[in-house]
Amino acid sequence: LLRYVCSAPPDVADEGTSAGSSAATSSSRRSQAWTQSVAGAEFNVAAALAALRWPRPGFVSVVAKGALGDHVASLLEEALGSAEGLRLQRQEGEVGIVHIWPDSGAKSYQRENSAFSQLEESSFQ
Repeated sequence: LLRYVCSAPPDVADEGTSAGSSAATSSSRRSQAWTQSVAGAEFNVAAALAALRWPRPGFVSVVAKGALGDHVASLLEEALGSAEGLRLQRQEGEVGIVHIWPDSGAKSYQRENSAFSQLEESSFQ
C-alpha cells in the first residue's frame, strides 16, 4: 500500500500581499505537497524489526507488476535493509493507495483492484 500524506508548504506570499492574507493562504492551498511512503501494519512491524537490527525480519506479500510495482518493491527492499527476509509475489493488478489529509482527518483508499485484494490463499503454498 502506498501512502500519500498531504501537507501545505510554509506560507508563500504572492506579490503585493502579506503572508497572513487570504490570498497567500489560498495560494498555499493550491501548492500542497504530498509525501509518499509504503504503509501497512505488517510492513510497519517488519520495518521496525529491521531498524532494531533484528537478524532476519520477514515480510511476505504481493506487489503489482509494472513500473509502480517495481517502485514499491524497491521501497520495501530499502526499508528492510536487504531482500533476504522479503518474499514478494508479482501479479497483475494495481498498487493499493491511500491519500491522507491530516488537517481534516480525511482518508481515501484506492485498493479495490489491487494485486493484494486479488490474492488467492493458494498463492503462497
